[in-house]
Amino acid sequence: MAEGPALGFAGLLRQLRTEARLTQEELAEAAGLSPRSVSDLERGINRTAHKNAAVLLAGALGLAEPVVTLFVAAARGRAPAAEVLAALCGEVSAAAPEGFRPGGSLVWSGCPYLGLVPFEEQDARVFYGRSELVAKLVQRVAARLDAAGILLVTGESGAGKSSLLRAGLMPRLAAGALGPGSERWPRRVIRPTGNPQATGISLPADTGPGGGVNGVAFSPDGNLLASADADGTVGLWNTATGQAIASLPADSGVGVAFSPNGNLLASADADGTVQTWHMSLFANPYAALCADVGSPTSADWAQYAPGEPQPSVCG
Repeated sequence: MAEGPALGFAGLLRQLRTEARLTQEELAEAAGLSPRSVSDLERGINRTAHKNAAVLLAGALGLAEPVVTLFVAAARGRAPAAEVLAALCGEVSAAAPEGFRPGGSLVWSGCPYLGLVPFEEQDARVFYGRSELVAKLVQRVAARLDAAGILLVTGESGAGKSSLLRAGLMPRLAAGALGPGSERWPRRVIRPTGNPQATGISLPADTGPGGGVNGVAFSPDGNLLASADADGTVGLWNTATGQAIASLPADSGVGVAFSPNGNLLASADADGTVQTWHMSLFANPYAALCADVGSPTSADWAQYAPGEPQPSVCG
């Protein structure tokens, strides 16, 4: 008996879109692509997709790791499309390239029926039936990237709001559904307490004459927040405690950004200059000082810290 033709990426994309109950137009809108691009991929006119487009499609389809990695590889012609379906079913064949099996076996070891317990982000592979709603939610979030305010999800108790956000939306954000590079953006799940206003942290930004904040940026690990203040300084804050770590001189900061590895903080000034600071200075100021100027002498300590016992700060 002759075997049927091998599944290609065109058939894979069409099958996943159908299972997600999305039209080509809806998938294209959720992914931020043109309907023509989706149509050309499904018809095999374009046999491969660019990596950024593949990541956006994976997010719009509600795929989570490690399936996203396989999907992107299949979209670029570097892995069999059938391996994506195998991963979604809980198995990866032994023929899959080693680089596309980051976690080894994908067999789900726990019970997929959680009862009244909300699904969490790690349960995304067994969270089904909400793909269309999650895609619309991603679309709403993407539309508000340049707007102020919040996106509120409401519903009756027990309707599945927590599962929708945690096992539906969060994995798509982690996969970069909001655009290239967005997979590195900080994501937080916060549970309001009896005093919801105390859940967040209010940072005392510059409020003097002509004060205000021109821009903010989170460090890649989410532990630090930098603010470009209108008073000409850059503030550095601990996001967990709200404690001010440093106030850095910037002529007229209009924006701040961390390097992808979090080692550098840069500020863009209105005069056309850019300043950078090494974050190691604030993570361990004593070590940074020792590396820069060496251990302080007794005379230095007596001059700048009179009456204080001199610690051994440089080992």
